[in-house]
Amino acid sequence: VVTAVLDHDGEVAASVADTLTAETGVDRGWIASFAADVGRATVLVVDGNCVPDVVRAVVECAERVVGEWANDERKPIVWFEPVSVAKSTRATRCLRGLDFASPNAAECRAMANSVRATANWTRGDSNPRPMDASIFEFTSAEAAVAEMGDDVEVLLDAGVGAIVLTLGALGCVLCRGGGGDWRHVPALGDGPPLRSLVGAGDALVA
Repeated sequence: VVTAVLDHDGEVAASVADTLTAETGVDRGWIASFAADVGRATVLVVDGNCVPDVVRAVVECAERVVGEWANDERKPIVWFEPVSVAKSTRATRCLRGLDFASPNAAECRAMANSVRATANWTRGDSNPRPMDASIFEFTSAEAAVAEMGDDVEVLLDAGVGAIVLTLGALGCVLCRGGGGDWRHVPALGDGPPLRSLVGAGDALVA
C-alpha cells in the first residue's frame, strides 16, 4: 500500500508505504507452489518489494520449468521492476536470470554501483558513480544516454538481457548488449493533459 502527496508540479512531496506483506508473506515455498502457473506464463514480473531470496527464487523457478509447461519449450521472460533506489539492488545476485529490467536513471545507477562493488567485478572501474539527484534531471534522451551509458553497460555485462531506462516525460530508452544498441521510445504526445508522472514506470511494465 502506498499513499503519496503530490506537489503542484505533480511530483511526490511526501509518501508513506507499507510493503510488509510482500517482504514477509512471500517466500520460496509460496513461489514454488505456483510452479505450474510459472511454466504457462509468457512473462514473469518481479519487483523490488520482494527480498533478494524471493527474486532469486522467481528466476530459478523460471529456469526450471523449460519443457513440459513452458511456452514453445522456452522459459518465461523474467522482468525486474526495481520500485525504488533503495530496493533496486535486490536483484544484484541474479542479474543473469533477468531478461528485462526497467529502472529509472537513479535506480539504474544504484544497480550498477551494486555490481561494481561485488568482489568478482573485473570488467571496469569498481568505483561507485555519484548519486546526486541533479545528475538525473535530463532535458533529452540523448543526454540521458550520455550520462547513463556506462551504468547500462555494466548491467548488460552482468547478464541482464535488456534495460528499459525510464525517463519520465521523455519516455524511455531500450538498451541491449552489443554496444550502441539504444532505441528511444518517446512518450505519447496525444491524449489528455498529464497531471503527474508518478507511477508511470510501473504502468509501463503493466
